[in-house]
Amino acid sequence: MHQVLGIYEILDHIFSYSSKRDLALAARVSRLWSSIALDYLWREIDSVFPLLKVGFPPVKVDGERVLTGRIEPQNWERFQHYARRIRRLSHDDEHIYQLTSSHEPSLSQVWSALALRHPGIDPLLPKIQEISWSVDYDMDNLPHVIHFISSSLKALTITASATNTVEDVATACRFFDTLTGLTGLELENFTFEGSDGEAKVAERLASFLKGQHKLKALRIPNDSYDEPRTTQDMLFPNLPIGLRELDTSVEFYEKSDYTSRIQTILQRLPNLRALRLILSSLGSWNLSDFRSLSPLLQNPNLEELTLLVSTELHLNRSDIHALGRALPNMAQLNLRLHYTILPAVRVPATWLVDFAKAFPKLQALTIRLDNIRTSLPPPGTPNEEQVNAFNPAAFRVLDVGDSVLSEEDVSRMAEFLGLLCLNPLFEIEYEGKKRAPADTAVPWRDTEAMIKLIQRSNSSE
Repeated sequence: MHQVLGIYEILDHIFSYSSKRDLALAARVSRLWSSIALDYLWREIDSVFPLLKVGFPPVKVDGERVLTGRIEPQNWERFQHYARRIRRLSHDDEHIYQLTSSHEPSLSQVWSALALRHPGIDPLLPKIQEISWSVDYDMDNLPHVIHFISSSLKALTITASATNTVEDVATACRFFDTLTGLTGLELENFTFEGSDGEAKVAERLASFLKGQHKLKALRIPNDSYDEPRTTQDMLFPNLPIGLRELDTSVEFYEKSDYTSRIQTILQRLPNLRALRLILSSLGSWNLSDFRSLSPLLQNPNLEELTLLVSTELHLNRSDIHALGRALPNMAQLNLRLHYTILPAVRVPATWLVDFAKAFPKLQALTIRLDNIRTSLPPPGTPNEEQVNAFNPAAFRVLDVGDSVLSEEDVSRMAEFLGLLCLNPLFEIEYEGKKRAPADTAVPWRDTEAMIKLIQRSNSSE
């Protein structure tokens, strides 16, 4: 073997690009190769079972291979040998239900054995940085994630879609009580997705969040809250004040209720940069125009605003410029309808000029373009307004949703957008782009291709 292949830094670089199959083969070459290859092979695992099989080797019981319910010293040593290499763990309890029923008793014994081996001061995964734990079938599987959490953890995602019974709610409450009691846990990113916002769970969640002072990104979306006023009154005032990203739901009965919720969030989070909200009305009042958005304009430092609303929002040209003055650092502006994810704001195509003027740092915009044929200027007649293009160093994505563009207007739209969108990486998102293009999608595909030709032609001049 060439001596270069014995240099740690070179091997580390090579193995960082290797497949799992190649890493498994490399791990058998030498001690040095094995150490580096195993680090990459075990760095990310998409189920906890490969690790459990190391500590609890399967044995045959009644013709079925099941995990042993105890851990021998030599197996525990091997378990730790691999466990200390894991940085990212993903697990879905669907994996459990793919096992035969004969596994279930032994699996219960496995969790009990781990609990005995894991007194809280000797973490099973000492270098873990990210965990994603999904509970789709049985909430009893939720607390098992606690075994794998250590003070090195920075990102935790919990998906619990099974909180439907009193027992499920009690399990979720106990989980958050245990999580809150863990010493040294300082997350930077936390996601909790539940099937509903049950008030008792929200109370425990709020208590947990209160102690997470280093949290930067929080996702707690819910389709609905069990007790909207009580739940939101517990959650929003206890959001960690250092948050820079928030993704959650706001439910309201009337305008004053909506305004109060939004003000609580924005006043609590002065460092917020990205805000993504599902806004749901439970009464007769709903968002409809620029005045509806005014409570959201308190933080001039916002760089991303994504709103999922249930009705269309109506803006005029002066509203666009008012938004730009209130949110001068806006980079991503996405106003969508909740259940279709299509744009919630429709404007004439030429009003894109107003967005370009109002938002000098804009990188992505979601908008539905209307009156395309009547609003676009004839080909070859650019007017003075069109010179005010989007920032070419920033603007990259225009999402037009289900905007209707006819084949006859493709060249006019391409010329118009070619003047406004100068970034060579610019792309158009539209309904059906990622599927076999429907008739309505083809004109947008052709427009995007024509813009590329225009940009190449301009760059060669």
